[in-house]
Amino acid sequence: MTADKRTVSTDALETLGMIHTKEEFRDAIHLAVIPAVAGQLLDIGTHVMLQDGIASMAKPYGPEAIGIVDPFLKKHVSPGEKFWVVIYPRQINSLRHVWTHPKIDIEVDSSRSSIEENAKFKKSWAWMERYASSLGVDVVYLMRGAGNFIATGECLSGINNKDKEDCYKETDPEFWHHYNIITGSEIHDVDFFACCC
Repeated sequence: MTADKRTVSTDALETLGMIHTKEEFRDAIHLAVIPAVAGQLLDIGTHVMLQDGIASMAKPYGPEAIGIVDPFLKKHVSPGEKFWVVIYPRQINSLRHVWTHPKIDIEVDSSRSSIEENAKFKKSWAWMERYASSLGVDVVYLMRGAGNFIATGECLSGINNKDKEDCYKETDPEFWHHYNIITGSEIHDVDFFACCC
């Protein structure tokens, strides 16, 4: 078969990410993508996991990994910057342009494109970084801990090594305001730090 006579049934997506075992021809494909916020410095093509819209490094093709940082970027992604995660091939549950994926529970509204909304997001991210630092924790772990508590009612263990008496702090009244701006959620008056920090 020549490239001129190939059938429309040929689909490069079937072998994307694999070593070819038969002759292949040029094709065009659709890849699923989801907008995310970098929770740490991420290099181009880094394998990532995603929780509450926050992307962090993951073991390549590990159980929590869902895809890679946009391989077409010209430089790394800094913490707090928004970017595309390219989902691994053959993982999505539907073929529509609006897709579903079994490992992504919460969709974050990243369509915020106005200057005002971006400024608001950056301000909230900076606040969250300062707050996490004041608790002696990493901001990504803090956000994941909050998301996990909302979803399961359980706390993540091992956030820090503070004395037990220091663990019983009330959540800063501003926390959920900034959490909601970052994730697009509408959570209020939940005091998960009573057991999580």
